[in-house]
Amino acid sequence: MTKEQNIDVVVIGGGPAGAMAAKYAALQGVDTLLLEQKKTIGIPIRCGEFFPTAKELEKIFVHSPLVPELYDIKKELIAQKIDIVRVFSPKSTSFDMPLEGHSVYREKFEEYLLEEAAEAGATIQLNTRVERIRAGLVDTNNTRYRPKVIILACGPNRKLLNPLGIHIQNDLAVCVQYVMENLTIEPNIVEMHYGNVSPGGYAWVIPKGKDRANVGLGIRKNFYKQNILTLLDQFLQAPIMKNKTAQGQKVSTIAGLVPVNGPVPHTVMDNIILVGDAAGHVMATNGGGIPIVMICGRIAGEAGANHIRHGTSLHMYEKQWKKECGRELSNALRTRKRADFIVYRCGWLAEILMRLLGTKVISRALKCASVGF
Repeated sequence: MTKEQNIDVVVIGGGPAGAMAAKYAALQGVDTLLLEQKKTIGIPIRCGEFFPTAKELEKIFVHSPLVPELYDIKKELIAQKIDIVRVFSPKSTSFDMPLEGHSVYREKFEEYLLEEAAEAGATIQLNTRVERIRAGLVDTNNTRYRPKVIILACGPNRKLLNPLGIHIQNDLAVCVQYVMENLTIEPNIVEMHYGNVSPGGYAWVIPKGKDRANVGLGIRKNFYKQNILTLLDQFLQAPIMKNKTAQGQKVSTIAGLVPVNGPVPHTVMDNIILVGDAAGHVMATNGGGIPIVMICGRIAGEAGANHIRHGTSLHMYEKQWKKECGRELSNALRTRKRADFIVYRCGWLAEILMRLLGTKVISRALKCASVGF
């Protein structure tokens, strides 16, 4: 017989969004349980593992006061300091943009975030698969939970989202990358390659040390027909990459799905809050999500706790994340839709456009500022 348990807040998903939501709900004094289906948090890794420093993020998310506190990344979690993002056009014209950032050890980073959630008072339960969410209840394989608030941080999970009428999978990017070593790279430079190498997306080289990097690409299903691993192998053999990868060795392969069609129409339904990839909290231009989901995760946790303790409407969550991140998400989606017709479908026109726009405008696009093209 399935056990039943009443609880204040159930968070589903132990990534950065879920960890932050659990931490800040627990800090408000409500009984918080985080459920994660993985046996070991952070494994397998599904991330390029790069994001800007707090100093840079404050320039991007100018309406969020949370950035300095959330992005004080401990040194032991940082794999490599980054100073420049180098963007390559379809014809390999390069544009260098100064940007302070770092690649992280994602598995250690997620472990750290969950440890902080546990220290705040949240109960972390790994190796637990949520079977369904129905009528405000959460069913696992052996327990039914009756939470006052459900925070869904489960990624683009069809099994859980589709029955709720959420179809975030309508425009997903398929991403794959090799973790490689013995590379000849500039360890302080992240590379982004646009054009036929990665239809509807881009390819990347994200250093994680002097000769080690994540080398991958993301493509959108509306723009490609080939096998994605074939495209990645072709990228490794491209003229611009040959010298870098000639002696390279593949350590592992990582794959995942990223929603790139902007936030879902409604991120609050009854007693359910959506956050992270489940809510479409991803920059449509570059697939980046860690900074946004950490901001929105904190807002979600506090909104859930305030609803329980003070009767505040859960819709305050949606109002607040839109205030702090909505403009940047909208700018990114607008830029991506324009790029669909210019950059991704016509290589020669993309080449001309990128040369005309130059480094300053390309930088604004990547940082999710409004651009006029």
